[in-house]
Amino acid sequence: MLRCILARMTGESGSTEWNSLIKLHAYLESANSRMEEDDPQGHLDLSRDFEQEILSLIFEEQRSDSLYSDLSRTSRAAASVRDRLSSDLLRAVSHLGGLARIEESAAWGYVSPGDALAVLNRSMGTLSSLRGIELENITRGPGWHFLGVGRRIERSIQLVNLFRAIIVPLSPETTPMLEMLLEVCDSSMTYRSRYFTVVQAAPVLDLLMNDETNPRSLAFQIQDLSEHCAYLAKTLEGAEWPAAKQRRVEEAAAALFEADVQALCQPGAGGTRGYLSHLLATLDVALPALSDAITNTWFSHAEMERAT
Repeated sequence: MLRCILARMTGESGSTEWNSLIKLHAYLESANSRMEEDDPQGHLDLSRDFEQEILSLIFEEQRSDSLYSDLSRTSRAAASVRDRLSSDLLRAVSHLGGLARIEESAAWGYVSPGDALAVLNRSMGTLSSLRGIELENITRGPGWHFLGVGRRIERSIQLVNLFRAIIVPLSPETTPMLEMLLEVCDSSMTYRSRYFTVVQAAPVLDLLMNDETNPRSLAFQIQDLSEHCAYLAKTLEGAEWPAAKQRRVEEAAAALFEADVQALCQPGAGGTRGYLSHLLATLDVALPALSDAITNTWFSHAEMERAT
């Protein structure tokens, strides 16, 4: 998402839609935002303020939700289990902490958007290499399946929230956000090769929600999540798999996938897509509930209720 925003700020995408960029940033819902919400006298430079916010989200060490902080926590987590990781994986992880580090002689607020975009591109390459090593080298035991469960739940939640933030309230003024949604989901090329038309809500939703062959779609996440859950449910001993929570996720997803996409994308009287919002909200509740149940059963040291 940060790459999508910076590409437009630097002009690499060929256009800058400030209202759409602000809306995409608002989706991040950062509690540490540096954006000034009130400017009654009109003295603020909004473009500069927004640029500083994006740079802060990438580089600021004291900000808990910055890319720098996330990568640093990942490095520390890997270091604590280094005896269980291959040398190739450790070498890739060792680069994470320094990817978004600014030289001591420079402050993050003076980095150019172009340089920040280069940092994000390098980060993407390193993170992709980690994913490749994982796919090729890690034994397909319970640990790998739990890793898959976490990835699919997180991506599903992100997709559901993106649909709610972008497609549910979509209006002619915010249609540029559909292009951003495709870019964030790495599906722009697939859309152009499949739909010989301008970007529209229904085909975008169909590609990103229903297409099981698209590895970034919601349907793909749910299908892969179910496969990981099936393995863990029959393999693990000493605890009961939260099957009821898993069924709620699958039922909520099935209701969404079985609905007519064209009908879902028709705006109602208020301009929003109420039925789509309702189906997404149901899934948005079920996914964290499954995650919490799994966490409470296998990853919490506190005494918890039996998972159901």
